[in-house]
Amino acid sequence: MKTPDYQLKLRELAPSVVFDVSWSHDEDARWPKDCGERGDCMPYNTDVTARAIVGGEVLEGRACMGGTWEIPGKMDPEIGGYLPQMLEEAASELITQKGIPLKIKIELRAVIAFLKTLMRQRWEEQQKEKETA
Repeated sequence: MKTPDYQLKLRELAPSVVFDVSWSHDEDARWPKDCGERGDCMPYNTDVTARAIVGGEVLEGRACMGGTWEIPGKMDPEIGGYLPQMLEEAASELITQKGIPLKIKIELRAVIAFLKTLMRQRWEEQQKEKETA
């Protein structure tokens, strides 16, 4: 699975923070009957985490989304376009954790600003595409 290019930028902006995406089988999800055939898709819970080690403890921010339908082994690294938002949510939660040092807060603020700009740019591109369609 290819890592989106902007995730490399997150490593530059916040070298003290590890961002991760994981999928686990969603036992509760049911395929909507009005969506046609599900093919090889399986339901997953998607978790995006932002973690930092502070004083020997792992501090974490998390964003979760259930009911993402993926083909096993071929997960969409963009989570259907939701990844930037989920990364921003995880970073925003981590920054509020008790004991986060100022250095890491500064890194996280840079990440949050970068992701908000990215999301805004994507939204503007979508609007332009709608206007020309």
